[in-house]
Amino acid sequence: MFKVGIIQDYIPSYRAKFFELLRERLLEEGVDLHLLSYLPLGAQRARGDFVGLDFLEDFPQWHAQVGKRSVVFPKRVGQFQNYDALIGSLRGSSFSTHAMIAHCLRFKKSFGLWGHVRNYVNSDNYLDLLIEKKQMRLATSIFAYTDSGKKFGLKQGIESDKIFVLNNTFDLSELEHEIEKVTSFHLTEMINRYNLLPEKTVLYVGGLDSSKRIDFLASALNQIWLTDSKIKLLVIGDGEDRYFLDKAGLRGQVHFLDNSNQQSKAVASRIAKLILMPGRIGLVAVDSMALGIPIVTTNFAFHAPEFDYLVEGKSKFTSKFDSPSSFSDLVVSLLNSGNPLTFSESPPSIEKMLDAFVQGVLRMKQS
Repeated sequence: MFKVGIIQDYIPSYRAKFFELLRERLLEEGVDLHLLSYLPLGAQRARGDFVGLDFLEDFPQWHAQVGKRSVVFPKRVGQFQNYDALIGSLRGSSFSTHAMIAHCLRFKKSFGLWGHVRNYVNSDNYLDLLIEKKQMRLATSIFAYTDSGKKFGLKQGIESDKIFVLNNTFDLSELEHEIEKVTSFHLTEMINRYNLLPEKTVLYVGGLDSSKRIDFLASALNQIWLTDSKIKLLVIGDGEDRYFLDKAGLRGQVHFLDNSNQQSKAVASRIAKLILMPGRIGLVAVDSMALGIPIVTTNFAFHAPEFDYLVEGKSKFTSKFDSPSSFSDLVVSLLNSGNPLTFSESPPSIEKMLDAFVQGVLRMKQS
């Protein structure tokens, strides 16, 4: 059986179901999928969302910060010999990817790359762009998160038939099931426990780390508190910057919900009117679409590719200025507008994401 390994820093809980389904789909095609991964480090560990899978092989990596660049080095590469093809992250600063490509070229194996393709979340680095362009030209298959990534790849001269657009998402079946189970009792219980007014309740979903600008959020909450102390924030997530919200938590403005399952998110979604996200918008865009709750954001320069899913004035509202005061004014204005803030728009399908990934892997198998 054709054996494929995917190199990952770690396996977050939101990605586990995708990999499980992908493994099932690929087994039907005569492909044995394994993950080469390890325990999360630093900010990733603080999120508390690591999961293990029975087709995961330990692949420790060393991470270092060089200026604004995160550099990754593999601690052992002998495992590459166990695979007929490999897939790594499209990242110029990942020496794990460099080692993978060198191995595949030496032993005439196909390899794939997956990721943003275009640089969304950092300022452009000329050296990284040059390296990644070379990596893409050598790759058999490229898995781009969104259409804009593919368009960028085409501009770099990459052949269209080797780029597979995933429309990055995650499995929503558990969340949808939990939403169906929400009753008036659940809503009343949460409202009473946290002393909420539904028309004054907002939500935060995701990791609490620097990319999400939790310090900015805390400053905005201070200003919201002075304007309207009845507005409360429900937080579903964790991370190393959680402490920025301690002051708001002590005054009863912020409440942290259980992050271990989808039930809290389902109940909160039936109460909250907005999702606050002043920092990087990534897969929270899928949460927003699945829940029908628009996101309030700013003109932050480094949103992830999934930001493209959102429509201004419908699924997202952007503050006039990238400042806590402008952001807080918009939140208060939207909550006091009296206009319905929900919307209906289908999120990207995990089935279609699986289809695209399978096609890319089969291209590697057949090459």
